[in-house]
Amino acid sequence: MIVELLLIIFITLFAAAIGKRILRFFKFDFNTFIEEFVFSAGIGLSTIVFSVWGLGQLSLLYTWFFYLIILVSSVLFFKEIKFFAVGFVCTFKKLTTLEVNFLNIALLSFLFITIFMTVVGALAPPTGHDALVYHLAWPKYFARDNAVSYIPYSRSSLWPYFMEMLFTLGIILKNGIVAKLFHLLMGIMTALAVFSFSRRYLSLQLSIMASTICFLTPGIFTQATYAYVDLASMFFAFMGVYSFFVWFSTGSKHWIVLVGVFCGIAMGVKYLGIYTCIMLMVGLLVAMFWTKKLGFYEGIRIILIFAGVAIVVAMPWYIRSFIVVGNPVYPFMHEIFGGAGWKTEFVPIGMMTGFTRYVFAPWNLTMYPGSYGGEESQIGPVFIAIIPALLVIRKVETHLKYLILFNLTFFALWLLGYQAVRYATPIIPMMSLVLVFIYKEITNLESERFSKFMVLFILLCLGFNACLSIYYNRNKILVAFGVQSKSSYLAREERSYSISKYVNGNIPENSKIIAVNVPHIFYFDRSIFREVMVWVVTNYDKNNNTLEEVKSWLKGKGFTHILVREEANKSLSSRGSRNRLTHMLSNDKFKTRDLYLCHTEKFVSKVGNESTYSLYKIKD
Repeated sequence: MIVELLLIIFITLFAAAIGKRILRFFKFDFNTFIEEFVFSAGIGLSTIVFSVWGLGQLSLLYTWFFYLIILVSSVLFFKEIKFFAVGFVCTFKKLTTLEVNFLNIALLSFLFITIFMTVVGALAPPTGHDALVYHLAWPKYFARDNAVSYIPYSRSSLWPYFMEMLFTLGIILKNGIVAKLFHLLMGIMTALAVFSFSRRYLSLQLSIMASTICFLTPGIFTQATYAYVDLASMFFAFMGVYSFFVWFSTGSKHWIVLVGVFCGIAMGVKYLGIYTCIMLMVGLLVAMFWTKKLGFYEGIRIILIFAGVAIVVAMPWYIRSFIVVGNPVYPFMHEIFGGAGWKTEFVPIGMMTGFTRYVFAPWNLTMYPGSYGGEESQIGPVFIAIIPALLVIRKVETHLKYLILFNLTFFALWLLGYQAVRYATPIIPMMSLVLVFIYKEITNLESERFSKFMVLFILLCLGFNACLSIYYNRNKILVAFGVQSKSSYLAREERSYSISKYVNGNIPENSKIIAVNVPHIFYFDRSIFREVMVWVVTNYDKNNNTLEEVKSWLKGKGFTHILVREEANKSLSSRGSRNRLTHMLSNDKFKTRDLYLCHTEKFVSKVGNESTYSLYKIKD
């Protein structure tokens, strides 16, 4: 695992070196070393992403080619790489001069424990539903085919794929663990960005508190151990906010360009990056026509710069989707854009109905995160302290007003959309800052008892969250340190792994599998496509009138095998006609006449649930 860590550290320094040179060319100035690093790394990683995407369009995704590029570029950017490497050594040395008191010791201890356990979790072999369904599965296809292209029968391979380009790079250079570490990197860089932002307005101790609160949010350190994209969405959204505040304080127009760049990147991470753009648009309008009282034409000019840059940066992902399937936001909004796609059905989520659904959302989201899409993605109770604390403070500084505005705008958009807790991740850095700014104002009220109570509440929440980081990653310690093999770990933790090992070792490399109720496809080294996606795209059950015709259609499309998870198929209330595979596999005559059973594999989960996988070969 040391190799993976060293590789991600080097790529980070390399990205920062690229970004530093770009930002220096455009004459950007920074207050601190950490501030220069987070902006440089953000721009540098974006440059790498578009380079991987461009090389993918040219079918040049070869391992030797990337290592050659890195080797040559390392020589060209050696001065900048050395600058950041030495800078971090000096920064860590400065920590030894930090005042020794209870609050500093507690904050740094909790932060160290959580970062250490999160790194341990990130060094374990990839798991996680969305990661194994598409976040890593399609980058593995890109790496295999040496090209970035539309994956047949998929709805997600044409989505904005900023992070998936980094995952592709990680798989090309080493493996899926390096890909996971890119997501962890986004969480760590967000915490550093919160720290450097805070140093513009707050003491060193309060800056450490803000970054610690941010990273110790359970939804941050748990997601950092999976190959997801939400932390990238959070990082680039916050960098847009960060750029806004620098523009607000300096009035320099080129910072508006960076606001647009980071908004465009946020829309390149996922479609919901549009929330970030709307949020910052609201902030710009308020700043220009209320706080700064700029002239109308000057304000319009700034808005056009922001919007134009954001659109240009985000556009490649949307143009690609439009060219391939005729829909820039495929598979959504099919009714508007036409082309390929389908109506999206979401599982109901959230609590309550009507007006109360929105009024009590902050409380429900804090106390009942499972109702919003996952216990592990919870934000924790610490932020609920913001609401009563706002009633106590007497003075609300301008930057705090804008942070509150950004939080409220984004949260309102989240409430109006699909209320999955992960989709609210981008406001966590801003809420961390709001909480610390409020704490600063409370300490100025000369109410020592109340300020002590608040800091005690924050430390109790952070201590509990640090314990959660140990709990969530306890099963990954042995495999991360090489005591347990990856194979034995995955055989216990990932239900699709054992059957994938059989498939990879026992059927021809040119086989093509249609998988029925088997969504986790990352560990399969053969071409494998989910039946539900094949069905949605082709409607093969309606276009073929008999079981024999369906079989001929499958053979004509190159499918050689059928993989089915039996229990899921039996319990599934299947859509489609009798000619859909989910129905056909309940027909013993079809299975006896047209299929040959190659292998069965059982998986028993940690809670005792059984899954039986059956692999069939389609007879000629």
